[in-house]
Amino acid sequence: MTTAAASPKACSTAEVPASTSLVERSETLFTWFWQDADSNWVPFRQHDQKKLEEAEADSSSVVNVEGGRWQVDLKERVVNDRYGSDPPRKQGKVRRSLWFQQAATLIPYDEETAKNIEAAHERVWLRAKEALPKEDLEIAESLTLDSGRQITLKLKYEQKSKSWKLSAKERTQAGTSWMEYAQASLLGKTYQLQRGFGPVAPQPGEEEERVLGNDVGNLIILVHGVGEKMWSEEGCGLAFSSGVFRQNTHVKQLQSAGFVQKGSGWEYSGEAPPPTLRKDEVLEASWWETIHTDEMDARLARISLPSMKQVRQIANFAVVDALYYMQLGRKEAIVAAVARSVEAALARFLKHHPQHSGSIVLAGHSLGGAILFELLRSQSPKLSFKPQALFTMGSPTGLFLHIEDKVPEESWALPGGTRFFNIFHPLDPVAYRIEPLIKEGLANLDPAKVAVEGGIGGMKAHYGLQKMMNWATGEEKRQAEFNDLCQSVQLNAGDRIDWSLQEDLSIMTVAGVAGELMQALPSHACYMKSADVAAFVQSRTHALALVQRIAPKTETASVTDPNRKLLFHYTHRESFESFVRIFSSGDEMMSEEEDAGPDREEEKASSVHVRIMDQIQADWDDRNPPAQGSSRRNNPELLIREPGKFASRQALNQALFGIPRPGGTTTSGHKLAEVGNYCVAVLVPGHVAVVSRTSNTHGIAMQIDRDALRSVHHQAELRKQNLAKQAEAEQRAAEEARRARRSCLGRLCGGGRDTPQYWDEEAKDEEHVQG
Repeated sequence: MTTAAASPKACSTAEVPASTSLVERSETLFTWFWQDADSNWVPFRQHDQKKLEEAEADSSSVVNVEGGRWQVDLKERVVNDRYGSDPPRKQGKVRRSLWFQQAATLIPYDEETAKNIEAAHERVWLRAKEALPKEDLEIAESLTLDSGRQITLKLKYEQKSKSWKLSAKERTQAGTSWMEYAQASLLGKTYQLQRGFGPVAPQPGEEEERVLGNDVGNLIILVHGVGEKMWSEEGCGLAFSSGVFRQNTHVKQLQSAGFVQKGSGWEYSGEAPPPTLRKDEVLEASWWETIHTDEMDARLARISLPSMKQVRQIANFAVVDALYYMQLGRKEAIVAAVARSVEAALARFLKHHPQHSGSIVLAGHSLGGAILFELLRSQSPKLSFKPQALFTMGSPTGLFLHIEDKVPEESWALPGGTRFFNIFHPLDPVAYRIEPLIKEGLANLDPAKVAVEGGIGGMKAHYGLQKMMNWATGEEKRQAEFNDLCQSVQLNAGDRIDWSLQEDLSIMTVAGVAGELMQALPSHACYMKSADVAAFVQSRTHALALVQRIAPKTETASVTDPNRKLLFHYTHRESFESFVRIFSSGDEMMSEEEDAGPDREEEKASSVHVRIMDQIQADWDDRNPPAQGSSRRNNPELLIREPGKFASRQALNQALFGIPRPGGTTTSGHKLAEVGNYCVAVLVPGHVAVVSRTSNTHGIAMQIDRDALRSVHHQAELRKQNLAKQAEAEQRAAEEARRARRSCLGRLCGGGRDTPQYWDEEAKDEEHVQG
């Protein structure tokens, strides 16, 4: 027996609500559900529940939900994939539910049945209101469903608590003969009923999308790898992984903008109003249907041995995918299928976002990454857009290039200048490096490390210890020398291509072959659910997008031009994030759509420039504190350098920071990572470009375009002159004060010419110095 979760609290006959109040109460208990591919009923997001209920009350026909990716047809009671994946997700049923069957989970009754149950529920409460309460008084209502099931609602009065207790149950009761009825009575199942689902908690990723809003910035198109048919049937395929990837991407986006997580929500940590953000969107592109036809799968099943079913399932749905791809003719068909799926996913998105202007990047897992690389390399077929970057995750791209003997030259890059990042787990048996394939000497260079979200300095503890040991033994200096070899490799514009995740320290890593085998599959399947991978892709995508925004708006040479003169400045990471907020915040940055006049633009530009110089000044003072007893501020003398003329990045570090110690140690004692690991560019009115050139945890070396900073230089020069005038005025005032203290009145108060008494210690010190 179950007390209905939302039944009226009738503590006495007088407290039993009237029929009208019961109806009003029921309106607040409805919950909206959709049915997934496995026939499970899933509640819509908490935020979407209110939208659906309001639309139902207004007799609206359609409602966009799930961040705009799905659309609910209220008339037909179905949910459709509006955009987000290709092929589109299958249409699902929708129910507005009040009554539920308590099985392994709560199963909502169809709306017509629930309506009949609610009517019986109202009748039983009305009868209870009219009855004279007494111990063990029972009032019941029954109804028989079309399927022969019987539902009974019963109210029982308890004198001790002076309240009515409701129980509701469903019992299977099929058949017309006495024997069938008896069998149903003995063997039929009984289920308890529940009225009202209860509060719907925020679902994973819901709060992040609510804060970010519906406007879309950059697009990340995910392509799955081998075994997708098997993984999707298990419920952990691309549809599931993309949701986790999207949430982790949005978490990183909010954190980068200055938001902090408070419980299940997010709050902006800055003093100013939070910046206006455009969410990064994740789309799905699937290709497994190209090779896994019913006919092919049936034939494969006929020839498979019956033993070791789970192992053979992995072989049939994973290894076979790779074998298909390596067959002449099938490879071209699979590449074309991936191109069609990517284009279709993008077209469905653009149909609802025709004004989209953000960057588009591709990310492929396992074989999907190799297919995308081949698609971009061979240009057959060609895509209708230029991806800003390609991220491969646990990909055998290097192996395929080796087998086909198609080793890229150092000067070769993907057509259109698409950047390339090869991400892998160090224990992934399917992944291969790219850098040593292109340049043999890079085999001695360790892969770059993907930062760990929440780790100290972006490092796991054992990696941090290893880094310290490398510095002590001189290995870090040797690695820095090898790192200079990357500059000539143009596949990622001279930056690092190979990026390794930081694996956990586990006993399995030293457990021999058995331990390696146990970690092989989890290591290959970790990427799309990894917060570190999502954060890496998100940050790089934003960096490249900002560079792209600056490119057509500046008259300076390209970022890779060795003759480009730059101003360098070292700043703390926190200060650099402050720069980024200054540049990209809605309050300080002129929107392209904003119709602002020249005066308004000049006002905003001036405000930005002043804040930039204040930050540079503060950083400079922090690194170069004034001499003790001096109140003057140091001038931020930014160094003018030409990076192309330095023999190595180590030499560039030394010239940049003026430090002879090897390895690029800063004046504060922190170790600098190599310059050139990544680029971040931002734009403000006046075309100010700031580029981060290091992944160092403690600080960031910024490149500031010299030509684009004339207005800032002007501001700095004015500030320098004002400071000089202020110092001169203060000096004159101090001198006049000292003269006044040395006047006859001062001498008389001091007690005579030969034994002066000073009114302030500063004057005392100065006279002793003069003496």
